[in-house]
Amino acid sequence: MTEAPKSAPAVVLDGATLARVDGVLKGLFPWRGTVADNRARNFLGVALPPGCGGMPPDPATGFCATTVPVPEDGETFFEWYSTYQSIEAAEDRYVAVSLGAHYGGPLVNAALLLRRLKPLPFTLVAVEADRYMFAMLKRHLTENGIDPADHWLLNVAVSDRNRPLPFTSTPVRTGTNFAMHQDAIREAIINAIVAHGKTADAVRQLIHEASTGITFGLGAVKAEVELVSTVTVADVLGPLPFVDYLEIDMQASELTALPPAIGVLTRKVRRIHLGTHSDLIHRAMRKLFRDHGWAIDVDLDPYTTYRTRRGGFTPTDGVLSLVNPKLCD
Repeated sequence: MTEAPKSAPAVVLDGATLARVDGVLKGLFPWRGTVADNRARNFLGVALPPGCGGMPPDPATGFCATTVPVPEDGETFFEWYSTYQSIEAAEDRYVAVSLGAHYGGPLVNAALLLRRLKPLPFTLVAVEADRYMFAMLKRHLTENGIDPADHWLLNVAVSDRNRPLPFTSTPVRTGTNFAMHQDAIREAIINAIVAHGKTADAVRQLIHEASTGITFGLGAVKAEVELVSTVTVADVLGPLPFVDYLEIDMQASELTALPPAIGVLTRKVRRIHLGTHSDLIHRAMRKLFRDHGWAIDVDLDPYTTYRTRRGGFTPTDGVLSLVNPKLCD
């Protein structure tokens, strides 16, 4: 978990990046239509969960007119950019994996964009530890015409080893749930249980419900600290011969999970879209992938205001759009 700096530095988005990304999506017609469920839609017509962006329908008529994302939309646009480029490079079958899948937005977006661009069969792999978000993930796929039973969905956390970890779960969607990899955080949970005289209750809940009974603040939301199973990146990628697109948004777990997996990532994955959550993590991930021969297509620091001739944006998460030259023609 990271805190935003008190003031965001402002820089001009470099011309090479802007020239490369600007206009990539302009040839796609934005979705328009009348909806009966009062749900917001994105530019492909994906029905979104409440509070997840998109364009809401007119309350009087139900008509919804969306717009194509542009660079000034910030992180959202650059995720679309990475997705688009992964589809352009795909052949035969499209395979997309999301680590920290949350409600499944990037995977559903990738599947529907694929349908627009190429008539390929596809496989989706989602890894999400929060049991509430995992249920939302399955609903989101179903509501947008994707049968969860046809894809691989894992209700686990991602780590560097197969060891259960404390994880913050909440029925309120926050996007900031995280795994407690650090010994210091786990010790703090233990000390809180003991200090409040809750040891017996905690043991009982751990055995019966895999929960500590302790809550943790995620902003204004109280999350329950539960014990969840884990997989490694190698576990997830092992059955897959090839991955076109790997989307990663793991709330700082990338610092633990990705370095041990760099070998299998370089052997199997063509493109990665990585959300970083601090300057430290951003620099570490940039160096990790550069040192192993990856090319950086987009590099946006977290909490930095980027200016363009039409406006600007400030990413909360940093953005690294990474290309594996070893798997590109």
